[in-house]
Amino acid sequence: MKRLLELKMVDREQIRSPVTLTRKGEHHADRMLRLADLRNRELTFDIDDDELADFFGAIELLLDRAVALYEQERARTAAHERGQADVETIARPERRSNEPVLIDRARILSPLLTLSAYFGRSGGLMFKRRTGLSQFEAWVLNEIAMAAPIDWPTLTAQLQRDQSQAGRTVRALIGRGLVTREGRPGRRHGRFAPTAEGKRLYDIIQETSVERSSFLMAPLGEEQRKRFLATFDKLRRNAVAQLERERAFEEFDRGE
Repeated sequence: MKRLLELKMVDREQIRSPVTLTRKGEHHADRMLRLADLRNRELTFDIDDDELADFFGAIELLLDRAVALYEQERARTAAHERGQADVETIARPERRSNEPVLIDRARILSPLLTLSAYFGRSGGLMFKRRTGLSQFEAWVLNEIAMAAPIDWPTLTAQLQRDQSQAGRTVRALIGRGLVTREGRPGRRHGRFAPTAEGKRLYDIIQETSVERSSFLMAPLGEEQRKRFLATFDKLRRNAVAQLERERAFEEFDRGE
């Protein structure tokens, strides 16, 4: 907000006053919305209407499962914090509504982001409850254990996160006796592997991941799942093409 105020994109009378867009802010917001609309439509290149309808139908089913998983995990976490016993079996959800997800090429990302958010939140709660690790800590431990001993460049490439964040997390895992490091001084030269306790938690992480994924994808039959993944792969391909194009434009602008 401070930065937007400095750029005169937004305005407010006092610190707790409602925030409004300035004329400059409205201009940029409108431009960003038009760019977002164009980029979203580009993502559906090579996907016809029937394929897109089938894809959104699958998303509707998955959203029901992801929401149910999140709500159930919230209840389990609360029970766990109160010291109450809980049954680990994941219950099937009831349909929230009979209204289908809106099929709109200009809004292709919205249901995917919603699905990812609910599934990610439930995962964070479940990993914390079962292992005592945050979602990112569980991810880092998982990547280390899957390719142990793994060097620093390979690990950070797999995580695709800021190296300082990855470094803090690895140090925390070492401090908790879950990861060991060997090699020359300096984390960039080290190789990392799980300890015995780290391997135990890794097994729990793997088991939890399989359980969650199986629950999420259960309503899709084999053929529908294949179609869903094929369409998702097209979206991924188009997203990669967009990213490479923007990187090329960025390099071109730097050259100018």
